[in-house]
Amino acid sequence: MGLRMFSYHRILLKIMCWSGLVWGSLVLGACQKKAPERVVGEARSEVEAPRAESAEQRLNQGGGPPVADDVLARGEYLVNTVMACGDCHTPRDVHGEFRKDMLLAGTPNFADLVPGDPERGAISAPNLTPSVEHGLGRWTAEQMKEAIVRGVAANGEPLYPVMPYWLYHNLSDEDADAIVAYLRSIPAVDNELPPNQPMATKLRTPAPGLGLDQFPQLVLQPGDTMYEEARRGQYLVAIAACADCHTQETESPIPIELNKILAGGRTFSAAGLGLMSPPFPMTIYSTNLTPDKNGLQGWTAEDVRVALKDGLDREGRGICPPMPSGPHGSYAGLHDQDALAIGHYLLNIPPTDNGVIESCAGPAPE
Repeated sequence: MGLRMFSYHRILLKIMCWSGLVWGSLVLGACQKKAPERVVGEARSEVEAPRAESAEQRLNQGGGPPVADDVLARGEYLVNTVMACGDCHTPRDVHGEFRKDMLLAGTPNFADLVPGDPERGAISAPNLTPSVEHGLGRWTAEQMKEAIVRGVAANGEPLYPVMPYWLYHNLSDEDADAIVAYLRSIPAVDNELPPNQPMATKLRTPAPGLGLDQFPQLVLQPGDTMYEEARRGQYLVAIAACADCHTQETESPIPIELNKILAGGRTFSAAGLGLMSPPFPMTIYSTNLTPDKNGLQGWTAEDVRVALKDGLDREGRGICPPMPSGPHGSYAGLHDQDALAIGHYLLNIPPTDNGVIESCAGPAPE
């Protein structure tokens, strides 16, 4: 199994273990292994994301050009909602809530790429704040963009595709610039992370990007009234990395089944997510997001909006983890028009038959 396959999949299997707040009391005590890993955003109303105070504040606390407030707001929205960067790069406290003093300051031992070997494979989610000693304070804007969209670090080394930069490859220059501007404007946090352990196999090149032309294409004609919104939805689906969870894995350089993009079927262990079985099934399968009879056939764009922001399916049932939807998830902050655009895209692509996928309905989020 390739590094990418068992690394990101392994992280997602444990998304909810660290949070300790999933679906009320339905959390297993068996999730207390190692340091915190990826988690779904919570308590967003109680923890404000770091923001530049005004357009007059200079990037990186001195020396950079002033940045317009709308650019910083766009970067904040992308980082904290659409791309949910904090879910990986912000450590949690013992109650599963964001550390208010450590937002985007990195998570130690975030992923184990060589399971079973205590001496190899553990890597941390980097400190994204402009800390000079422990974060991105010495990185240039171009180096930050290279890491985000191409998976190349400031020292020229390839990044492991635990971070789906192969999907962030689709970011527009304007959005990539906004992300960089926002990250350089937030408070620096001197959070020193443990050094990454050596790997069993050295990664020599980053994963290639998956372009929008490789995603399912719209069946709408350019003159259709919903065409442009659906196109915008395709872009949002790409940069939100929906294809990573909602497509089955492979060992290919682009680590998903390219003929079944968004057709679901990736498996997640309920125990690995810290969920009791029952009420959750032992294995949770990601949903087919195409308008197939076993997917979103019959859904409306409004149904998709409700699923993303409220965490409820068409029958009013809670959507199972690891989907970061619902009032405590990262997608709660999606703008309504963006959530609807995602729906217009998903409902206007060709259906992909991926067989019957066992559904999972959890308790309605509180």
